[in-house]
Amino acid sequence: SINSSGTPVQSFGDVIDGLVIDVAERMNERGESGMMTGLHIFDSRYGWHGGDLVIIAGETSQGKSTLATTIAYNMSYNGIPTAYYSMEMSAKQLAARIIARQTQVSSSLTLYGKLNNDEYSRMYDGTLQMKNLPIYFDEERKTTFTGICGSIRGVVKRYNVRVVFIDYLQILANGRGDNREQLIGDMARDLKRLAVDTNTCIVALSQLARAVGSKEPSISRMRGSGQIEEACDMAVLIHRPNVSSDWAKLYIAKGRNI
Repeated sequence: SINSSGTPVQSFGDVIDGLVIDVAERMNERGESGMMTGLHIFDSRYGWHGGDLVIIAGETSQGKSTLATTIAYNMSYNGIPTAYYSMEMSAKQLAARIIARQTQVSSSLTLYGKLNNDEYSRMYDGTLQMKNLPIYFDEERKTTFTGICGSIRGVVKRYNVRVVFIDYLQILANGRGDNREQLIGDMARDLKRLAVDTNTCIVALSQLARAVGSKEPSISRMRGSGQIEEACDMAVLIHRPNVSSDWAKLYIAKGRNI
């Protein structure tokens, strides 16, 4: 049926019929389930989904970008087209970081050093295996929030991108007025609407304010926390008790529908 504004209206029965079909198709491995990230903490909860806004938050140097690029690689390796917008790193720097995890040649050495023959061979072979991964970067339109939103719509249409990473929210708010908390909250709500409109999963990284006392992460320390928490479907906190270690704790501080 159509309501007075010309938009389709579904009855509860219509929705239930569609839900039953979805369940049956997944049982027969034909329906769409969540997008797997390669990390058990998310995949055991049915992965990530189109229309969701995921926030990954942590203090400086806690591993937010490393976590995001790892998941971006995992998802693209499994054939899920991915877009990545970084306000701190160029596309080459991001690519070197992604390659490093698979080749064991450090990104800094790849970018700035002189590789020996063995290192070059591993790096070169790794790039050949990975060059067709469906990861996309838009260097020209990543400097403003409006530009990123427009670019997301474009890559979704052109490349069928299904998951988008934005690294990170607070940088986009720099120099845009005094009420940064309100601005960050507005951006989070706009990203949630964009995720729904494009049926993509948007993953935005966010800074946590430095801890006073306990160093355990808390969603209340997220800059613009109340409005970001309200807008997102999942909030993930990352914490490295020892910044020199190669492991981190992840906490799901909010999980809508999980």
